[in-house]
Amino acid sequence: MKKKKMLVISTCIIIIMIGILVISQKMKQEEKEDASQVVTTISQEEYNFYCEIVQKDYKGKDKKKLEKLTKEYAESVYAQYALGQKYGVCEPYSYEYLKMKMETENQQRKAKHEAGEVVYGILEYKLDGYLQYQLSNVRLSVIDQIVKSSDEKLEKKAKEYWKENQVKFKRIDSVEYQLGQEKKTVTWKDFPTLEKIDSQLFTYLYEGKEGDVFSIEKEGDTIQGKIIRKTMKNPKFEENKVEIIKNYVATVYYDKLTEEFKKENILEYE
Repeated sequence: MKKKKMLVISTCIIIIMIGILVISQKMKQEEKEDASQVVTTISQEEYNFYCEIVQKDYKGKDKKKLEKLTKEYAESVYAQYALGQKYGVCEPYSYEYLKMKMETENQQRKAKHEAGEVVYGILEYKLDGYLQYQLSNVRLSVIDQIVKSSDEKLEKKAKEYWKENQVKFKRIDSVEYQLGQEKKTVTWKDFPTLEKIDSQLFTYLYEGKEGDVFSIEKEGDTIQGKIIRKTMKNPKFEENKVEIIKNYVATVYYDKLTEEFKKENILEYE
């Protein structure tokens, strides 16, 4: 009887200890998750700024949907900048810092213009356009960094994506064409050189279809041309690995990472 009682007590103690261990592990996990989360308060002015951007595409009258889209856009902005920070391509983001950076950028462009220097792009940014410009730079820089540091796991995912989207990766194998009375063939490896020495012919052959006719101006003469045959090829993964990985990252992986970073960057609204 005593043995049975001791067994019951021992079993209860073990169950309690397991329960305590499970609760402890859960609390540690929650603490870890809380520690990795960043909470940012969005002012009314900042919210209105994002709302105006969203309204350029959303023309509906549903206020709740507009609010939802605005908050999703704000979350995406903060998540992309956080992702950029992780890969060391940008500074921490804030609405006030964005305004300050734009002001500096505009002053520099104005000074260059007044000094007679070439200013690429627009002379003066508005805040919404400047944000889009910055986000585009962050995105391209992050993608480049991910591709440069790609591992076997990412390569495997890119290969699976390539297998499922074979048509997307088809490229020109060769183009047979006639220029005047002469027939020629240009292959894929010849296109970079052709683009440098004859950009006009390159454009016709690269973008044209079988049967298309075109004309080339050479030394004051107009020469008629025609695409006779254009063959396409889907290269093996190893032949085009870097471009395939980059395409996968830009099309799929970047958005997945952004969604993950949204969970770590919590936004609250005034």
